[in-house]
Amino acid sequence: MKITRTRHAATAFTLIEIMIVVALIGLIMATGIPKFHGAIRHEGFVKTVMDIKNACGTARRMAILDNAPMELRFTPHNGHFQVSPMTRDIVPGSTPPTTMATPGGQPMQVAAPAQPVTGAEDGSYSTTSGQMSDSTKIEMLEVNFMPYKDAEVARVRFFPNGTCDEMTLVLQSDTGDWKQITLEAITALADVDDFVR
Repeated sequence: MKITRTRHAATAFTLIEIMIVVALIGLIMATGIPKFHGAIRHEGFVKTVMDIKNACGTARRMAILDNAPMELRFTPHNGHFQVSPMTRDIVPGSTPPTTMATPGGQPMQVAAPAQPVTGAEDGSYSTTSGQMSDSTKIEMLEVNFMPYKDAEVARVRFFPNGTCDEMTLVLQSDTGDWKQITLEAITALADVDDFVR
């Protein structure tokens, strides 16, 4: 009896087949990267909107619970915002203003630096701050119907009785999304809506 051996050819991918598969995977990934990048930038914009809304709620809550005025400060040029005790201007009975001479020799009153209004005896407060994402741009910032978009600092005051300054903040993302955050003066509650141009 004769035994015959049969040889099976080994099956493998050729270099050309592997190169084609790698090229297809690269093409699929290249078409998905812009969408992935846009989703990340949109997520940063959504986070900014929610952070500002939460900061408004924190300022309102701190003002009511601590029975002390608080403020939400915006610095529009760098997109920073912070909740902290409210500062006050010079009022009768407090430190008197200083005077200085103008170039024409006329006296001019200069207000003393603003002082924090504190409700706690030791004046210690924890502050909440945040930074707008790079994909977010302030299109409008009004406090009590006065424009503050180009101001150095915009202050929104929150009072212990649950009221606040009226605020309208319009934000635009670099992907074309627009959101409007408004504060109603009577309830001091923040509302977020799509902004229609």
